[in-house]
Amino acid sequence: MAYLNLELAKYTEQLRRYFTVLGRENVMVIIFDDMAKHLDAVFEDTLRFLGVDPTVGIDPALKSDPCVVNTTRRVRNLRLHDFLKHPPTAVVKVSRLFAPAFVRHRIANTLQHYNMERGARRPLPTALRQRLHDYYRHDVNELSKMLNRDLLALWKIV
Repeated sequence: MAYLNLELAKYTEQLRRYFTVLGRENVMVIIFDDMAKHLDAVFEDTLRFLGVDPTVGIDPALKSDPCVVNTTRRVRNLRLHDFLKHPPTAVVKVSRLFAPAFVRHRIANTLQHYNMERGARRPLPTALRQRLHDYYRHDVNELSKMLNRDLLALWKIV
């Protein structure tokens, strides 16, 4: 696991800095799980927090399912994916002879699109899940105290 990515997901210190600089009363923390379950209520709370009329309402396109914006996608063929992302120099040189850049890019993007499949997210392997729980347990516990909310229970971190 990349150390930097692991550190970026530790929110307690980041929030503490925001609270120190901006004041706790000027920072609203939204838990994604709350937004996914109660989009209308979280949206209205956010508008109130910002001092905006809470009766504005939500775009109906978002109401259907706010979580589909970033759906899980998987590569169907890893070799094709790698080839499209990092084509061999000879292929690039030859393709330049036959097609302008916008055509080459459109072809590559279309192939990349069809090389992806949407589907349910695969569960994390048990050992990796446990390593992540162990790594983040202290930070999530501190964040729980800071937000006065049991995030360990919410996220089933044992």
